[in-house]
Amino acid sequence: MGEVRLSRVHQGEEATIYDGSDGAKWILKPVDREYQGRTKPPRYYLLRQAPGASKPAYISGLFETKRERVLSGDQQDPIGVRRMFTVTVEGQGEAVTIQPGRAEK
Repeated sequence: MGEVRLSRVHQGEEATIYDGSDGAKWILKPVDREYQGRTKPPRYYLLRQAPGASKPAYISGLFETKRERVLSGDQQDPIGVRRMFTVTVEGQGEAVTIQPGRAEK
């Protein structure tokens, strides 16, 4: 996944929807369940709906980092290698940037 810029188009209680610079709709949903025994559960789910797709596809859980407004996620590539990416939230969530690579410490 290369860098993608997201612009918020809808904010609701159950999800926030963004238009991506890649032409897709991106959906950020708060986690709605507990993760027993996990010291650092995900805070959000990230989904992506490709142009022409009937429903969104799950991308990753997003995890808090030590930096404010910076989240981390990962996605497996087609051969099973885990690729890290960083999600940076701007302002009050009106814009988001997704960049490849591990979040800086």
